Amino acid sequence: SGYYSRDGTCDGDLRSCRFDPEFHFGTLADAAATCFNVAVTKEAPRVTRALLFDRPEAVLIVVALTFFVVLQLKFVITGMVVEFVSVTTKVMQQEILDREVFLRIRQLTLVEHKIREFFDGQWVPLGNEKLSVVMQNPELASLFHDIGIPKSFRPWEIVALLDDDGNGVITSNELVLNLFNIVDSGEFGGRCLLMANVNRIKQVEHRVEVLAEAV
Repeated sequence: SGYYSRDGTCDGDLRSCRFDPEFHFGTLADAAATCFNVAVTKEAPRVTRALLFDRPEAVLIVVALTFFVVLQLKFVITGMVVEFVSVTTKVMQQEILDREVFLRIRQLTLVEHKIREFFDGQWVPLGNEKLSVVMQNPELASLFHDIGIPKSFRPWEIVALLDDDGNGVITSNELVLNLFNIVDSGEFGGRCLLMANVNRIKQVEHRVEVLAEAV
């Protein structure tokens, strides 16, 4: 198809047939389909050979269009591959983060349980001195560090980190809730915790100023 002879027949010899441009390039859709077929080598020999016989000046145009189609296909396929790899990487990274958080939460509950065992099955509010004794236990110190508490943190720094009401000791609820917030917060959650604590200090300062003015 796409060829005709003067008497309306074509015996298969391309030299005796004339190329019908309307069949392959009559509309924009036909031209795009022809360039695509040439690009995937489906019609490349037939179309280019016929053009060489009948309209050699059009060969460069077809080659240029074919080259353009090939480039566009390459860009589309490359974009699809890059997007797939990017999405897959993000999903895998999120799964790794979720797994790490889950393991740290398990370690957190284990810390609370081990501290109770350390004090004969009951919870003792942890001030600087009590926590110093706890941190001398290699197993408990290792659990704190595995959760994510820096090894350079001293006992009073851990108390300051986890003491929510500012009374100088850590209760069981403060240990579990505050460690959970630290472990599960992420980058945005960490900024939220920091801003909440800063605003809490501002509230205390405001109350002090109000009391001072009343006096």
